Amino acid sequence: MKKALVLSGGGARALAHIGALKALEELGFKPDIIVGVSMGSLIATSYSHFMDAKILEKNANAFMERYGMNLSYDKFLEGSFNKLVVKFGCWYMNTFSGIKLLANRLKKLPHFRDVKFNVDLYLTATNYETGEIVVLHPPEDDVEISLRASMALPGIVPPVEYKGKILGDGGIVDNLPTAVARDLGADFVIALDCSSNKIIKKLDSGNATLLAIDAYRGIKMRNHSATLADIYVNYDLGNMDTLEFLRGKWAIEKGYETIKELFKGGELPWNGR
Repeated sequence: MKKALVLSGGGARALAHIGALKALEELGFKPDIIVGVSMGSLIATSYSHFMDAKILEKNANAFMERYGMNLSYDKFLEGSFNKLVVKFGCWYMNTFSGIKLLANRLKKLPHFRDVKFNVDLYLTATNYETGEIVVLHPPEDDVEISLRASMALPGIVPPVEYKGKILGDGGIVDNLPTAVARDLGADFVIALDCSSNKIIKKLDSGNATLLAIDAYRGIKMRNHSATLADIYVNYDLGNMDTLEFLRGKWAIEKGYETIKELFKGGELPWNGR
């Protein structure tokens, strides 16, 4: 039986995957395939190399202590902006270049150069020209480019040109690519989803309306993707925002607790597979 793990995107919320992986390790689950998207791609890549969630947790905590951010998209809906900031933001979004500093950081991922992968790894991106999912397979595909493409959030990180395609964040099309795992021949799929179910109710601006539309679209797609998993897990991360990295340690603990509680005292469905 070929077993697969699917890790959704979700920014800082995706750190819950690390805790979930640690719990699954303790319960004896070993995947044959890992499929990651967006921030889930970074965790999937790290895990497929180290195969030790404790190492991921240690590295994540060290990173958050040094570079921790505590931002929230909700702040962009308050309508109390300086006009100059708004004009700069509109100009910046229209450049299609994204934050070059972040792009340059993603280009420098020394831990993933010429590394050995201990499980079959697949990362998903979106073809900006066709809207189709592109499945990248390190190390057949360049690891750094695959990560940059899968994590290229529109308007934040520049898209990536690779093999004649313009690639961006895989979560644009499908933030829980269970269908990819099935297409790869997985017989048993655990889908770990850190996505938020939050819907903006106060539609008093164009930005709020667009975010609400995107949320409805994402939830509908995610509900379909969840039906393709044998086990679907959505962590209860409450109102944690995708940019609240200072809450990352809490998210890791939440992921661990969620898996432990789910299988507490019960039969492990992957045994004998």
